[in-house]
Amino acid sequence: MLKLARNCSNHFWMINCSQNSWPPDTKETPNHENDVGLFHGKKNAILYKFEYLTGNNILSAKSLDNGRNSRVWKLTFVDQASPIVGKEYPSNSMDNRKRLEAEWHGFSFLNSNGFTNIPKPLKCSIKEQIATYSLLPGSPPTIDCIGINEIQNISNFIVDLSHLPIKCKESLKPASDACYTLESFPTLIHQRLSRFYKEGIYKDLLFTFLEKEFIPTLKKEYKQFCIKKSKYTNQIDQNAKHFDTDIPFTYLIPSPSDFGFHNTLLNKDGALNFVDFEFFGWDDPAKLICDTLIHPGNLIPEKFKSLFLSQVLSHIPLPEYVLSRIKIVYGITALKWCLILLNEFIPSNFNRRIFSKGEELNQTEVLNHQMEKARMMLKQVNDLDGNFPYE
Repeated sequence: MLKLARNCSNHFWMINCSQNSWPPDTKETPNHENDVGLFHGKKNAILYKFEYLTGNNILSAKSLDNGRNSRVWKLTFVDQASPIVGKEYPSNSMDNRKRLEAEWHGFSFLNSNGFTNIPKPLKCSIKEQIATYSLLPGSPPTIDCIGINEIQNISNFIVDLSHLPIKCKESLKPASDACYTLESFPTLIHQRLSRFYKEGIYKDLLFTFLEKEFIPTLKKEYKQFCIKKSKYTNQIDQNAKHFDTDIPFTYLIPSPSDFGFHNTLLNKDGALNFVDFEFFGWDDPAKLICDTLIHPGNLIPEKFKSLFLSQVLSHIPLPEYVLSRIKIVYGITALKWCLILLNEFIPSNFNRRIFSKGEELNQTEVLNHQMEKARMMLKQVNDLDGNFPYE
């Protein structure tokens, strides 16, 4: 297990986070003959920003496998032996969540507490929404690469997060969509539904799915949710008085929020490095565990999900009544993921996906594909019929 440090300063993470004036002075165009996929069209502007931020001329840049939100590059500099990672985050016009600040804070926080399997923050500009980080070894794993050892590694990371001392947690902000009460789980669904009805596009396709398929399942699952919540609330002892109000701060866990093998790098020796902490903050451990089990891109093989759960629960120092929340919120969380899969039906979310890919996308094709994935997730919820699948 990880040996944790105890440096818990509330302000360490802002060091090197530059608010310098932009743009930099015009300078001679550097030689980019060896560059891959970055040095043409509008993307040249990003080069200059990274050069100004780092104070070095870029020799080459390679676009890495971007997700759905940000752009990431491997940057090699003329006067620097080791390459680093450069990341450009979506602007506030596409997403008002402070992704750069959350990720910078998360990596800085964990680095200061002894974690070595995450990137080290180097420099950033809040104004320009760019940052640089150390480049970690490894490559994104495929599902065929994931076995018992990898399950153990990803479980240990969550366990290590749960063992951080309380004082260190005080410097954290809430994770994205953090939940502290049981009712906040279905509230997230209500908020997403409201936004679809206000801003959604391809309304015939979207609204037909929501009203004829999703909402009937939601009503059924919410009824099950209320029954289970009442049952567990009646069973817990008087010391668990916070069960249906705020979860006690001491039981919150630092959470990457978007956690799983899809955001890891697998080394040749089987070790895992963890990346993409744009939603980092403290959260209910039940939410972190359910999200990890359900995330459609997570790559945990179905046959290993029970092992993952038992590995985590056997080492997290939490009372039973806190962990029992997992069974209560699992179905509701899966329905939340149905809606997350439909994010691209919101124009700003679709634009963010174009931003991350750096190219135009066929909107009809993308939306139909996401709808099919949402239907598959909804079928899984219906097949469970309110039961928890990993007893």
